[in-house]
Amino acid sequence: MASELRVNTLKDAAGNNSVAMQYVANGSAKAKVSYDGNNNTIRSSFNTSSVADTSSGRYYWNNSSAFTDTNTGVLSGATHRSGTQSLTGISGVVQRSTTQWDLNAVNQSASQADAEVGALGTGDLA
Repeated sequence: MASELRVNTLKDAAGNNSVAMQYVANGSAKAKVSYDGNNNTIRSSFNTSSVADTSSGRYYWNNSSAFTDTNTGVLSGATHRSGTQSLTGISGVVQRSTTQWDLNAVNQSASQADAEVGALGTGDLA
């Protein structure tokens, strides 16, 4: 038998630090990834099944659970720690489907370059 818990507000054990349920359901990240594109390694993740390194500076981030649609938001960033060439950031993030994002990293010359990338996905899960 399935159970259901209905609450309006969550508080910590001391009764402080409350948060309304609308922020828990609508404002929380539903997926995250920290990926080292130089070594093809996922450092930490949530709701991430894999990351595919498709070419220099281009990665497909695959989610374990699908989002309801392709109109979700993503916050991302990158760093490049090789030699004197520094990374300007993610040049593009495209949601390819309800389970996959395309992350692109570029260097100061606007050329795609492998990097350490991180991203958070928000929206509703299916």
